[in-house]
Amino acid sequence: IRRISAKAKETIKSGNSVKMGISLKHNQQIEDMKQLLKVLMMKDAEKWFCSPVNAQKLGLKDYHEIIRTPMDLGTIKLKLNEGSYLNADAVKNDIELTFKNALLYNTKGQAVHSSAQSLLSFFTKEVDSISKGERNP
Repeated sequence: IRRISAKAKETIKSGNSVKMGISLKHNQQIEDMKQLLKVLMMKDAEKWFCSPVNAQKLGLKDYHEIIRTPMDLGTIKLKLNEGSYLNADAVKNDIELTFKNALLYNTKGQAVHSSAQSLLSFFTKEVDSISKGERNP
């Protein structure tokens, strides 16, 4: 017979067990997103998406006029490690923003555009699988 801690008993008595379940689910979703982010960073062979775009260094004078909300996988990783995300959907939105920014700024046929398209497609399929409970990243 497994013993239940006093804290767990109190949680059950107070009706907070539902809150604990939500918290555990939230934590698992965040962990799943962390794992998927690691895979995306490994798949980014050229490392175009792993750090912020340095528009000045790259001579992209119009970058910040076109891309109003820059985002990159490295920043997402940092925010995840700091616990800045309230839920997995916020992580998902930032990852999508990373690739959508690249698709917006880079024209079709450019290597960056093609890579962003490929990674976004991969990400979308993986997130769908995770949300359906079909697999872990």
